[in-house]
Amino acid sequence: MIVTLDGEPAGIAGLIRDQGLLVYFTEYKESLAPMLKDIRVLRPALTVMGWVKRARIPVVAQAEHEQGAKHLERLGFVHTNREWYAWPR
Repeated sequence: MIVTLDGEPAGIAGLIRDQGLLVYFTEYKESLAPMLKDIRVLRPALTVMGWVKRARIPVVAQAEHEQGAKHLERLGFVHTNREWYAWPR
């Protein structure tokens, strides 16, 4: 899912299949940060989380910084080792 701001891509979230797993990912520009609770941002985020919840194969995610780790934990991902998190099945 892509979120635009002023007609330009400002955030992306989704799932990528890799070696029998789904990898959850998100990335957004600083300019989108103040709008993270806006419905135009929440709706696509909730859509992606729906995909995660309905996944029939394991879903993992990697936190590259402390803020990312907090985000994953808030969503319900469980810390497995080092920077890796898994969606509970």
